[in-house]
Amino acid sequence: MKNKYKILFLAFFGSILSFAQETKILSLKDAVTLGIENNKMLKAAESQVKVSEKKLKSTKILQYPDLNISSQYLHLFDTTDVDLKIGGQNGDTEDGGENAAAGNAPKPSYMLLGMASVSMPVFNGFKLKNSIRQSEYAVNLSKIESEAQKEDVVYQVLQLYFSLYKTKKSLEVLNENKKRAEKRVVDFKNFMDNGLLARNDYLRSTLQVSNIKLAIEEANTTYENINYQFNVLIGLPETTKIEVENTGGLTVLPSEETDLSQRKDIRSQEEKTKIAEAQIKIERAGYYPSLSISGGYAALELDDIATVTNATNIGIGLSYNLSSIFKNKSKVEEAKAAKSAQEALLEAEKDRAKIEIRKAYNDYNLAVKKEEVFEEALEQANENYRIVKDKYDNGLADTDQLLEADIEELQAQINQTIGEADIQLARYKYVYTQGKLTEVLQLQ
Repeated sequence: MKNKYKILFLAFFGSILSFAQETKILSLKDAVTLGIENNKMLKAAESQVKVSEKKLKSTKILQYPDLNISSQYLHLFDTTDVDLKIGGQNGDTEDGGENAAAGNAPKPSYMLLGMASVSMPVFNGFKLKNSIRQSEYAVNLSKIESEAQKEDVVYQVLQLYFSLYKTKKSLEVLNENKKRAEKRVVDFKNFMDNGLLARNDYLRSTLQVSNIKLAIEEANTTYENINYQFNVLIGLPETTKIEVENTGGLTVLPSEETDLSQRKDIRSQEEKTKIAEAQIKIERAGYYPSLSISGGYAALELDDIATVTNATNIGIGLSYNLSSIFKNKSKVEEAKAAKSAQEALLEAEKDRAKIEIRKAYNDYNLAVKKEEVFEEALEQANENYRIVKDKYDNGLADTDQLLEADIEELQAQINQTIGEADIQLARYKYVYTQGKLTEVLQLQ
């Protein structure tokens, strides 16, 4: 019975470990898709677009008339005096004077009052018009910033994916060399046991295996760290082990052309400049009077005395704050200064963008040249190891030379593997600096 429970426990525990260490094979395209769908920063940027759209809607509503409806019930005390001025003054009706003299003036106990009014702004110095325009610029800005955030997320996914790919390839090379180094240890052990090899040469071969094992452990730790960061970025469970595929072939070839038309940061600064320009116009509205049209309806009932209905009215309202002639100047100057600062930021952003694009172009050329060197170095390292191994087998080279040639070949293999990926990543980076990354990925 105890063994049965033990088996069940081990099966359950094993299933937990299997679930916790789920492996997911992920293509570059799928990784980008997950990043766009699940990244929290991107969701926050998309929410900000909705907020700006709601603000625009609220601003547009200000164009519509204001409609107010009110009613009141008022209880009147006995001290209320009523003086009806109909047909003359002070109640000069046919018997008005006699009632007043006799102290029989009516004493109402309540008053009902109902009013409905509508007011519509006609002119306010174009303040509302420019406020709407400013809100439209704000919506454009939030959309551009959301697009920029999307490109940032995609590029972060690419960087981490390539890091996983390069680390994986490095591990493959290290593991293959570990097998060769371990086989060499076995051969050297036999040579040493038969008196054909000094003990220190054997120890050097075991030390090389230890160094390769250490490099493998460091690479595995690097892979785990990148894997964890990658999972968080694209919204996968943190324990998921990612298996990357090939990095794909981006066909875009970088050039010296500096195209800023798709740069999201430049477009963002341009929208901010438009917002600053609209703010100047909004502040200038204070120099103008406000004109509005109003209309209304009123009804009144005074207890047993008077009933008023259908008291409709229409009118024009004009207001002007004379102090704004002096006070508004500082606000206009402040808005102008803000616009000047924004224009300077726009020009600085353009210069920074040009530098980034040129650097990405130069980095791509460097990656291509390095890969050419890595290819040559790998051929040379392979040939060097073959020659040294042949000499060693014929007693013409010592152990140090053989192990050194082996290390040089290992490093050349790793460099060549990483160099190929660096060229692809450099192409993606160039497209990213031009603001065309998501557009190019969609076309692939």
